[in-house]
Amino acid sequence: MLKYKKIHRHHGFDTPENLFTSPKSSFVGSFFGGHNILQATTVSPAEGEGRTQIRCEGTEISVRATGPVAGKVALVVPGHAIQIAKTDSTSLILNVEVRESVYMGEFTKVVFSIFNGENKQFLQADVPGHHLQELSPGKKTELYIQVDRCVVVPWSDEQVAD
Repeated sequence: MLKYKKIHRHHGFDTPENLFTSPKSSFVGSFFGGHNILQATTVSPAEGEGRTQIRCEGTEISVRATGPVAGKVALVVPGHAIQIAKTDSTSLILNVEVRESVYMGEFTKVVFSIFNGENKQFLQADVPGHHLQELSPGKKTELYIQVDRCVVVPWSDEQVAD
């Protein structure tokens, strides 16, 4: 069991696997999993664990909640849930711009920015293969987020800095 405490406030106490796959807050998801955090709002609040409807980047999706959620929430997006090609699974499609990309041998590390009017949000993914031409800085593209690999959790204003 792992426990993380910051400024005398307990943020997580669970097995490493559960902290990684089912964080209870956006802070725990960003700290333990290093996951991407997207701001969203609930369409139908969840009373406990199960599926709930949220609106994220203008799209309504059904996603797994790790506990009660309502109002402003966080969609926790693991890097492996981000695809540059459409998949068969349910996807959230995001229009993004490549901020930076670095070829790392077996994969390309890419930082994307999303512009949604007032907020600028960022996503980071390790894309398998060599993609420097199609994912060069300034290039606009679509990302496909596999929502079955994501969870929705209560929003926390505390996040781990990139």
